[in-house]
Amino acid sequence: MTSQSVRLDGYTLSAHWSGAADDDAPLVVLLHGLLEPAMVWAPVIAKLPSYCRYVVLDMPWNGQQGGHWGMRRRPESWMDAAMKAFELQPDAFVAHSFGASTLLSYLASDAAAGLRHGATILVSPFYKRRHAEFDWDLFRRYVAHFPLFVEESVSQRSGGRTIDRDLMSRMVETGCETFGVYNWMEFWQLFSRMPSLDLQRLTQPVLLISGADDFSAPPADLRALAAALPQCSTEILPQTGHFLLDSRHATLASYIGRFLGAHFHALP
Repeated sequence: MTSQSVRLDGYTLSAHWSGAADDDAPLVVLLHGLLEPAMVWAPVIAKLPSYCRYVVLDMPWNGQQGGHWGMRRRPESWMDAAMKAFELQPDAFVAHSFGASTLLSYLASDAAAGLRHGATILVSPFYKRRHAEFDWDLFRRYVAHFPLFVEESVSQRSGGRTIDRDLMSRMVETGCETFGVYNWMEFWQLFSRMPSLDLQRLTQPVLLISGADDFSAPPADLRALAAALPQCSTEILPQTGHFLLDSRHATLASYIGRFLGAHFHALP
């Protein structure tokens, strides 16, 4: 693996390269979620087709650079900056959670006009189709459920170990404090802009993958997003929550690999 980094607006953007050494091999760009390390993709990439090149973008919201990055740029603007800084011309995109919604917002923008040809895979994206859905009840629910979201994250990333209830409570409290209000508000602002996106621009093949038990990005929202996209298929994994990269990375890799293979095989 090789890495590159640049400094922009006081923050570090990095790109971690792996996979095929051939410069003509298909390039797949991967994007992590909010307060996820870029290397959360490593177990998935290890099981993806070896004929591709992979670059994982390490963004300011990786949990190592505080929560004020949104005061400099919106998430999709950071995405555009990374694409330009590392001179990326991808043949496919893969993104998870907050990163998936960021990618969706970026691809629907004018900045990505020349990049909407590649296969796009969104894992557990946050989405609502109508502005009317963003009411006070929804806001209160997402705030109230956030500790449960953090608990699921801790549980899935523990590798199946049983965690004492008191210890889990302290870990969740620490996780919520580490996440912080500013990061949470960046999530909410990105989420609440979803109904404004012109998704008819995304004419490339899109695959949506989510867990049937994901209470923060539920299957109903995934199906609404699929209906809004011109060319889209979905995979909903039973008995699975939000953190597929930890809990179901082998299954996730198989879906991604098949989708990429079908897309690249269809290219002239």
